[in-house]
Amino acid sequence: TCALPICAAAQVTKPDAAKRETIHSAPIPTPDGKAMLFGVFARDQWHIDAVVLATGERSTVVERALFPLLATSDRLYFYRDNTVLVAPFDPARLRVTGDAVRVLDSLQAGEGGNPLFDVSKSGVMVYPATSAVNRLVWVSRAGVEQPMNDVPRNYATPRISPDGTRVIVQASGLWIQDLAR
Repeated sequence: TCALPICAAAQVTKPDAAKRETIHSAPIPTPDGKAMLFGVFARDQWHIDAVVLATGERSTVVERALFPLLATSDRLYFYRDNTVLVAPFDPARLRVTGDAVRVLDSLQAGEGGNPLFDVSKSGVMVYPATSAVNRLVWVSRAGVEQPMNDVPRNYATPRISPDGTRVIVQASGLWIQDLAR
């Protein structure tokens, strides 16, 4: 346990120079908290790895992909070639168990090449319509876009609250959008 503000940090991963890894990013824990998925940039290409926290054992989960998201324990969303895909995922074995399916095409990346989307536990996705000054939209499972507000900003890294009632988004600072309004 940790009594803030005196928590000790522990390094979980370190880029492997022998594999020409330069960046580890976008970590997300598995539902049981025993492992973590994260993006790895190596040899001019991204892939998604898993690390078992107790042992440090690593394995590659998805090639040519970045920005892993686990909206539900058995669905892994990720970004590849300006496209968001989802694949069945076994969190106990830390592996994809079937073919990936396209969810969203032509998603623009934000600053640093990071994709700008998030997925709620119920499978609803939020993303900005473009990476320029834009409006935040809510997208139903049927693909219907609904504006969340009418304020144009340069939105980035939207995240849905665990209870699905709010979105926090970066736009020259952090903003919280109440979804009930």
